[in-house]
This record gives sequence, structure tokens and C-alpha cells, in this order.
Amino acid sequence: MENGIQVKDGRFELFFWFDNKSHHCGNDDISRHINVLVDHIRVRITVRQVRPDIVIYIRSRPHQVKDNLWNDYLCLCKEVLDVFYTHINRLIRYVRSVKGQFWIVEFPHDTGRVDRLIAFNAVTNVNGQQVRFGLGSSEITLTNCDYDDRYLTETDWIAIGDFVRRGGSTLLVDDLLVGAEQLAHNGYCRSALTQAVTALEVAVNCFGKRYAKQTQTLSRCVGIETLEKQINRLGLTLSIRCLIPLLLPEEILSTQILSGCSDAISARQMVVHNGQRVVRDIIRYLDCIRKCCKTLMEQLPNTSEE
Repeated sequence: MENGIQVKDGRFELFFWFDNKSHHCGNDDISRHINVLVDHIRVRITVRQVRPDIVIYIRSRPHQVKDNLWNDYLCLCKEVLDVFYTHINRLIRYVRSVKGQFWIVEFPHDTGRVDRLIAFNAVTNVNGQQVRFGLGSSEITLTNCDYDDRYLTETDWIAIGDFVRRGGSTLLVDDLLVGAEQLAHNGYCRSALTQAVTALEVAVNCFGKRYAKQTQTLSRCVGIETLEKQINRLGLTLSIRCLIPLLLPEEILSTQILSGCSDAISARQMVVHNGQRVVRDIIRYLDCIRKCCKTLMEQLPNTSEE
């Protein structure tokens, strides 16, 4: 628990952690294992400044009796749900978008469903005395990872904590890519291809706007003012086939990856303009586009958020 994520939000304090019951390694030293699958994450919520009569009401557990305190109790439950959804969804958003675990989805932000409180075990704290809601245990499904590079590492966990506490959003490129992978996983290959190529286009445009390393050399060679203008002039297809290879050497962005991206663009054009219904190489397309987008965004400063 000492490495858990702690978040303070007004009178609420949330703590996210994994324990030995979250995985199937038993009591073994977790550091001896790699790519550990987990079934759930633990969440503890502390609510401060709770009215004493509400605390007594919670301790007596008269949840089926709608007396004078019922509405006040429901309001507290809705507050807890709201802060829970806000921060657990930020954690899920990071794992899904940044790490690419597309099979994880966020919780619907529905504070009207008070019965959702059975999904976690909140704690109230009045003058140092902790009282549990007693509405069940906290087991929130997170991961069933099939990709080695998408498992969470210790460094990732630190970054997740920063992201949950800080606010902000994930990169649009990452969101589009993970959405495309989810579509492909569900069998919607044409939609997946379209969304993946859109992600590639966003990444190329970001690269054009913010990549300054080769701008002066490029302007001398082709007589343009900025890289962004040249990308706009060439369009996505020629930028991938001709311009990007001039700027990034083979050891940074391979011809194989760029070729896969070019093929994906051509396949998308067949789908959109010629009505092609079958996309036969979607796994290769998605893989090449993800690697290309990652490489392009890595060339830019301060791309952790957008």
C-alpha cells in the first residue's frame, strides 16, 4: 500500500492500490514475476466532515428504511460516487490511452445509480474515527493484457499517479489509436482503419507544427517557409512516402513502418472512395501506424498532454 496513489479532492481522499489478492502470484515476491495479470484494483475513499447523525445512520445500516435522513444519506452517496468516477476514470484513461490497453473502458459517470456503491468500500472519518459504509468490497476490473509492451511498470505507476492528481487530458493521437484498436478487436475493421489513419494524420500535423530541428535545412532545399506548410501542400500520402523519410533516418523510423502506413492510407482510400468492404491486413496497418505515431510524437517537446 505504501506505493499506492493518493488523491485529495476537497473533503475526499482517495487511495488506489494493488494487493496480493489483485493477482494470481500468491504471496510470492511480485518483483520475481514479469507481465503480471491483475483482476482488480483496490480503492479506499475517506470522507471528512461528515455529520454525526449521518455517521450513526450509516453505522446502523438502515438502507432500506427511507426515514428523514434518507435523502441526506443519498446526497452523500452521490458525492462519493462523483469523486470516485472522476478519479478512477482518469486512472483508466491513462492505462487505456497511454499504455494502449484498449479493452479497458471507463465507468459511466452516473451518480444517480447509488447502487453502484457496492463496487467499493468507502470510509468516513469524523474526528479521527473511521466508519465504513459497509456496502461491499472494492473490485474494479482493469487489465487482461495481451501485449507485452502494454503492461504497467513501476515508472508507469508513478506517471499514472501524477496524471490522476494533476488533471488534464491524454493525447488525441493516443485516444484515436486505442479507439481504432478496440474497433478492430470488435470486428469493425473498416472503422478501425479510418480512425487509425486519422490518428496518423493528427500525428503528422503535430510533427509539422512543432518539429523545428530540420526546418532551416528543409527551407533551403525546397524553398518553403515552414515544415507545416510543406506537409499541407503534399498531403498525408506524400508526406509519409517522401517527406518524413527525408527528415528521420532509417534507424529512427524504418522504411518497413512507413511502407505499412502508406499501405494503410491506400486501403483507407479504397474503403472510403471505392466502397471496399473487406480490410485484410488490419493488424499490420494498426501496428505500423502506432509505431509511426509514437516515433513522430517522440521527436516533439512536451507531448505528455494535449
